Amino acid sequence: MKEVKASKNFDLMAERFILSAILEQSDIFNNVQKKITTYEIFYQYEHKLIYGAMLHLFNTENSIDEIMLINALKAQKAYHIELKTLISELSGEVNDISTYDEKINIVLDKWKMRQTERMIERLSKLTKSGHCNFNEVRDIMENYTYLEEATEFQPKNAIQILQNDIKLNEQFMQNGESHRYRGIPTSFASLRKYLVYRRKNITIVSARPAAGKTSFALKEAYWQASQGFRVVYFTLEMGESECCTKLICMNERIEYNAFELMPLQDQNALSKKLEQKMLANKSELIFNDFSFSLNKISSTIRSLHKTKPLDIVYIDYVQLIESNDRVENRNNELSRISRMVKKLSSTKDFAAVVLSQVNRKCEDRENKRPMLSDLRDSGALEQDTSIAMALYNGTIYDDPETKKNHIELLFLKSRFGPIGMKQLFFEGKYMLFRDLIIDPNIIKTEVSKTKAKAKTTSSKFRPNFVTKNSLEARNEKKGKDEQQEAF
Repeated sequence: MKEVKASKNFDLMAERFILSAILEQSDIFNNVQKKITTYEIFYQYEHKLIYGAMLHLFNTENSIDEIMLINALKAQKAYHIELKTLISELSGEVNDISTYDEKINIVLDKWKMRQTERMIERLSKLTKSGHCNFNEVRDIMENYTYLEEATEFQPKNAIQILQNDIKLNEQFMQNGESHRYRGIPTSFASLRKYLVYRRKNITIVSARPAAGKTSFALKEAYWQASQGFRVVYFTLEMGESECCTKLICMNERIEYNAFELMPLQDQNALSKKLEQKMLANKSELIFNDFSFSLNKISSTIRSLHKTKPLDIVYIDYVQLIESNDRVENRNNELSRISRMVKKLSSTKDFAAVVLSQVNRKCEDRENKRPMLSDLRDSGALEQDTSIAMALYNGTIYDDPETKKNHIELLFLKSRFGPIGMKQLFFEGKYMLFRDLIIDPNIIKTEVSKTKAKAKTTSSKFRPNFVTKNSLEARNEKKGKDEQQEAF
């Protein structure tokens, strides 16, 4: 028998048990291949060949038996007398397959240990050469982070993906729901047709300083946590305590300075009120204000994900992240940051929201609305992102087209929908974003007028009842500021 390399990290009996169990009861292979995703996980060469043929049969025939296995090996020109003897021995070798899941874990653990041996060997050669730096060592270590999630995901064909989607949709319909969000929903009802924070994807929220990007992100993070999502917010610009104070001001409609000037007793009362509200909603909003380096952010995310899977991660903001690389070009540095965030979101299955500064060159133009090219030192960030948004506060520039307390949310890029502009209401003194909602009294008056007019209209004409959406457009055209619902 041919073995790959001298190593003490293997268990041939566990490998034989798994192969024998599959031949005994092929139905278990669906569960086996979810963890042992490739034949390379086996140590012995002949075991690799047999398991590789089993994977091929499962993907093509969806069935495995001894005869089919031999024919598959012959077709691959890998069949020889030793394999024939081995397959014959494996057939019927195991009668009780109840412990096959335990054997899978043993084989996986041995494979990870062999990969760790290779990493240590590479690191030893590199460090002993005396011609390396820490960045090269770290790159090798990062190349082996796949061991952590190597068995969490596997390639799926289109049929499997469609079948999984159908099952999920059926589960939602059984619960009485007609729609499901393919990601983390936004807190803004007016944006839910256009904006979903999708898992494994990056969303950018960009703006010039003081335009409200942190307030926008905090509002989203707070609401999502109240809906049962696990949210992590890396605040590199503000402290953790300042972020919580902002949330209090948003909830209570209090100016930040006014809160700080309150007696401590009143501050504690409002803090306890928000605490009780978050406890009632079982909100899990985690702030982190000490992870400035890319490696620290990465390790924090991995550590938090081990305890409980994350749903969405906010980074405020990307230009403050230190990559620990001595790179002359800042674009290259941000490209590395972008790739790492994308990799983490894909392997850990969470949505990533990255806040970014907008280049000040946009202020030199007559139209000062940000464009995709204005993302400051963006590098590969604008390429890796799925949705790129920018906030435009025209009142900063005395833009006559901007209404008071209105902020434009510009969709500069979207892989899942149209690009364009939506307006939000922004109370700057409370740092609070809200939907633009039509005054219900106006709706009642307009509908009454329409119904009265319909009575005098000939029966061959259908009455044109005013909808809430048409009223919103009409009132925006007239320049009326509408009342907003509570945060």
